[in-house]
Amino acid sequence: MAQFSTLLTSILAAEGDNAATTAASGGININLWIIAYQVIAFLLLILAMRAWVIGPVLKVIDERRARIEESMVNAEQIKRDLTAAQDSSQRILNEARTQAQQNIANAQKQGETLLAQSRSEAQQQGSQLISRAQQEIEAQKEQAKAELRQEVASLAIMAAGRVVRQNLNSDTNRRLVDEALVEAEQSSSRRAG
Repeated sequence: MAQFSTLLTSILAAEGDNAATTAASGGININLWIIAYQVIAFLLLILAMRAWVIGPVLKVIDERRARIEESMVNAEQIKRDLTAAQDSSQRILNEARTQAQQNIANAQKQGETLLAQSRSEAQQQGSQLISRAQQEIEAQKEQAKAELRQEVASLAIMAAGRVVRQNLNSDTNRRLVDEALVEAEQSSSRRAG
């Protein structure tokens, strides 16, 4: 660096001497040393700017660009993930709807089956109850007939006993008792039938 400043000083001194000579002669003088010095100074300024200013700025810009690109990639990935999640949730929702409709249909079928079974069982039980009731009615009817016959027979015997006590030998009385028994039997048959 010291050599550079010595060189720079000597160039400037020589330049000063040349400028004085040129001014005295009255022409335009182009000093190549000054142009070279200015080009070198400009290049050094550019190198210094690049090293201490432009380099860090470019580094920050590159880092920012990388972060932005990474953010864009992440945003695209998130967008794809969101689309996949929406598709998945829609598919799951559709499956749930389908399953719910199947469950409802199955429940309706089971309900109809149970209703049909219940109706069938109720009809069978009703038929059995009617059949039992008819059998019980028939049994009670037969029992009432038998009781009526016994009572008619008892009344006829009692009536016959009275008649027999009064007229033991009368054939007419016996015939009357027999006719009364037959009539009682016919009348009980008509009532039952």
